[in-house]
Amino acid sequence: MRHQYLLVKQKLISASASSSAGPDWSAGVSIWPNFLHYRHVFGDHPLPNKPIEEGEGEELVDENENLGLELGFDEKEEEGNGFDTPPPLPARRTIKKKKKKRRDLEEREWEERTKRRREEWRRRVEGMLTQHRADMAEIQARVVAEQQAVISQLLGVVSHLAAAGAGSGIGADCRNQGTVVPGESRVEDQQLIMDNG
Repeated sequence: MRHQYLLVKQKLISASASSSAGPDWSAGVSIWPNFLHYRHVFGDHPLPNKPIEEGEGEELVDENENLGLELGFDEKEEEGNGFDTPPPLPARRTIKKKKKKRRDLEEREWEERTKRRREEWRRRVEGMLTQHRADMAEIQARVVAEQQAVISQLLGVVSHLAAAGAGSGIGADCRNQGTVVPGESRVEDQQLIMDNG
């Protein structure tokens, strides 16, 4: 920045040398916008002993009067945004590839873990269902056996009651045979033997 300040100062002094008045420092802003600001912050620097020739400082000032501040592109040649994006660095590409590979590997591992967990869960559920079915079949077999036992007991009671009900009239006849009915003669030798078995 110092050389820019000195170049602008040299131009202003050479312009004022042709006229009898002193240099117009405010005109330096038209050449370099930060001229007065630099002078205010850093102070006035003396010109070097060897005066800058007219052609020496020209390579620092381009046709747009940027004073050596090249932006890396020509504003007049290109349209649009004014610059091309540089190609990505090879290191950046390799880093991106490594990150993508690592991300893909992590995703595959996660999918495999999830698949294993699902299979494990499915096996546990199938085992529980098999155990449940076996328990239910055992309970059902016990219920059927108990029902058959109850039914057979009920049939035995019903048949015993039916036999007892039909046999009660016969038993009453048998009991009455031992008694003497009026108008009958009883024979002592004839007795019926009943088998109550």
